[in-house]
Amino acid sequence: MDLLQAFEIIVDKAKGSSLGEKFYQEADPYLGFVSDKLCISKRASAIMALFADRCDDNHIQFSDYTDFLDCRILSLLRYSKETEELVDREYVCRSKDEGLYYCIPMEVMEAFQQNQRYIPSDVEELTARELFDKFNELFTKCRRRKLDRQILILPVITPFRPFCMVVRRRWSSLLPSFARARGWKEPGPRER
Repeated sequence: MDLLQAFEIIVDKAKGSSLGEKFYQEADPYLGFVSDKLCISKRASAIMALFADRCDDNHIQFSDYTDFLDCRILSLLRYSKETEELVDREYVCRSKDEGLYYCIPMEVMEAFQQNQRYIPSDVEELTARELFDKFNELFTKCRRRKLDRQILILPVITPFRPFCMVVRRRWSSLLPSFARARGWKEPGPRER
């Protein structure tokens, strides 16, 4: 058995189940397989299977599953902790732009297709060239609409926000003296 087969069986057993006790009894071996393979809880494995089934959708919401699972949105909101587990492991990206949306990055699905656990690359170990290549790849996906802009901002840009703030602060303090040294007109507040 591989991850995609396990996901498919879990999703089939989840249909109309409200993710109740009977579902967990019937799907237990498959949830266990996914749980062991991805190092996540069985409850998170159920949510991961549902997300994987909609891997082509960049705007997955819990409300998308209420009819399929035959349950209320409140039942699904009890899985917030498990969903956070998936976000923390970077199996799923979250966007809070005009609502709460989720999507699965293509790299994650590619790893799952190879029956492997996705291991995110460590940005701190990248060379400058590799880092800028990664940025270029992400911005290209964003331009081609394969990646939602908000999803790009959260995991990639956010860690660099403190660095950007320092650069901005230093630049704004150096700009007037730099301009005066070259005989340029000092920029106004809107030009900075």
